[in-house]
Amino acid sequence: MPASATPTTCTVYLSGQDALVEWASSTYNVAAACQSWISLNAQKGEPWTGEIPSDGIPFNDTPVWSLANTDGTVTASVLDDGGQVNGKGASEGLISAGWIEQPPVIHAAAFEHSDHAWVPKAHRQRSG
Repeated sequence: MPASATPTTCTVYLSGQDALVEWASSTYNVAAACQSWISLNAQKGEPWTGEIPSDGIPFNDTPVWSLANTDGTVTASVLDDGGQVNGKGASEGLISAGWIEQPPVIHAAAFEHSDHAWVPKAHRQRSG
């Protein structure tokens, strides 16, 4: 991945599902990780995209796994709704590729600060 002077983030979404993966790094441009994820999973028939779904269905995702690459410079937070089957599959794919499970990381996209505590957002509206 190319180096970055500023923190970068990107998110990929599983088309037609609630699963998503949020990539973040303070030292690398993670756009390449998003594109790689989309390309590799497309080869397996899984339609991941960088576009926020525009179907109007609210996100009710909860964190499934937080992972980091082997040197800890890039994190991937996997979120999913319901039975979390897709999120668990995504997490297991990252683990099999050498990513390491991390303590839960709070991401602004999945949580909001309320009364001095981080709580899951009840509904995240998809834009569109």
